[in-house]
Amino acid sequence: MGENPSHRVDECGADDHERPDGDDCIKEDEEAVGWDGAYGFFDSMNLEDCLRFLAITHQLPRSAVNMMLAILRKKLDLDLPKDARTLMKTPSPGNSKIVAIQGGDFWYGGLKSVLTKCVTPVALSKALNPEATHFSLDVSSDGLPLHKAGPTQLWPILVKVVEFPKPPVMTVATFSGPSKPESIEEFLRPLVNELYEIHQGGLVIGDRTLHFKILNFIADSPARALIKEGNFERFPRWSPQVKEVVSKFLVQMQLPSEIHRTLRSVQYVAFWKASEFRTFLHYASVVDLKDCYDAPGYSHFLLYFCGVTILSSSYHQYLWIRAKDFLFRFFKDFGTFYGRTHMTSNVHNLQHVFGEVTMFGPLDDFSAYCFENHLQQIKQWVRSGKKCAEQVAATSNEIATILMAANIIVPNYPCLKRNGIGIHVTADFVLMPNFKDQWFLTKNYDIVKCLETRTSSLFPISVVGIRFLSKAPLFVLSAEDNSFVITSSADIHIYQIRENAPTERVELSCNGILCKLVAVRLPAQPLTLPSTPTLLTTGSCFFFAVLGNLRF
Repeated sequence: MGENPSHRVDECGADDHERPDGDDCIKEDEEAVGWDGAYGFFDSMNLEDCLRFLAITHQLPRSAVNMMLAILRKKLDLDLPKDARTLMKTPSPGNSKIVAIQGGDFWYGGLKSVLTKCVTPVALSKALNPEATHFSLDVSSDGLPLHKAGPTQLWPILVKVVEFPKPPVMTVATFSGPSKPESIEEFLRPLVNELYEIHQGGLVIGDRTLHFKILNFIADSPARALIKEGNFERFPRWSPQVKEVVSKFLVQMQLPSEIHRTLRSVQYVAFWKASEFRTFLHYASVVDLKDCYDAPGYSHFLLYFCGVTILSSSYHQYLWIRAKDFLFRFFKDFGTFYGRTHMTSNVHNLQHVFGEVTMFGPLDDFSAYCFENHLQQIKQWVRSGKKCAEQVAATSNEIATILMAANIIVPNYPCLKRNGIGIHVTADFVLMPNFKDQWFLTKNYDIVKCLETRTSSLFPISVVGIRFLSKAPLFVLSAEDNSFVITSSADIHIYQIRENAPTERVELSCNGILCKLVAVRLPAQPLTLPSTPTLLTTGSCFFFAVLGNLRF
């Protein structure tokens, strides 16, 4: 982070000293998710590999690495390289294979090269069973502007192995120029040729010869969201007072530790990241927009909300056909509510989402989020405006030497946190006795508030909490013309309760947990009332299932 704490403000970006790009709104709570024993993988690495990992992952300047090496050599008499380039195995400029193509410079590192470096026999044995002979790849490419002061941009070609539980995104190639590649033939031909070569002869990793297929080619359109301002026919612009109240509501939301980026003020909606729009859609929109739309408009929005929510999880697969009807009806009536001039290609594409999901799995399985995150890492690799492709090539080769996919040690779950206050149910699911992390849904569909976690005579690890004896759906979606099936929000595990509702104390095993819940306190009165002085609670909460944590 590195900023002066005195410059931080509640609305993440409102101060002149902070950038509106949202980087300061990323939560870095080491006690939250996955940090117990987070550095255990260093146990299997020698000192040079550990230092290389530190220097590369934190993008340390060469001068800082040289100084660190000098201190360790002089004070501890260690046999270490004198130069950062030797430690980080930086290829010499002549070995980067930069070629000129139409419109700019192009580096092709090679698919086989990056796969054999990152997909080691150890990593492969964790991801595939011994009899498996095939694996799948997702491929992505998108433009990445480097500077506001100039036109230079990068167009990387990225891949990931689908079967890996947490697949690292790997950089295969990069184009650098003032615009996108002028010749798609020159840009993609090396990859196509190598794909054909590997398809014919296979890829040798350890003692196994594997074949693969391209499962998805993922390209991301510019992020759009319904909350973006526009001259929609049915919905007036938000007044400054409404924007202020809505912004306070968003900023004060206590999101679980698994959601790493907090929501910012709507003042900075033009700078929101894709993950912020996603969080807004899944966990804030049905509260915010209920007060900003009239009843027909809100019901129309719920068609989109329910359709996307259902298609984002395989747990809701039995409802996928219903989601198809929701999205079709949303598309059909879109012009009525927002005006036909706003029916962009993104709106038309909603008609095809169901087909894509039935072919490739739930939306999260082929989303562009992991590739978008990697693009931001690539942007940090470029330290100057000259020889951009060469800089990306050098850092990409350095990162390939870390072999992160093979070295990360996966602990056994569930496990207690080291301090005993909380439990890691899975790598991406933590329960702790604080408001944002203490709510979960049992396999009997009971809402439970975690009070403590412990070992006991009943279970190896148990959760003690209070179970709410009553709950209600947040909304019911229906159509006057019966064009789709009536759906309750309870069908997708979205509930409303009062915190003073009857409860009972329970103790249960982790095996009884279905998923974590996001709890959202309700404002005291509608957000659109300009007289709202503060965001007090009414004693009610909405709960939304964290889709990525649904367990089977």
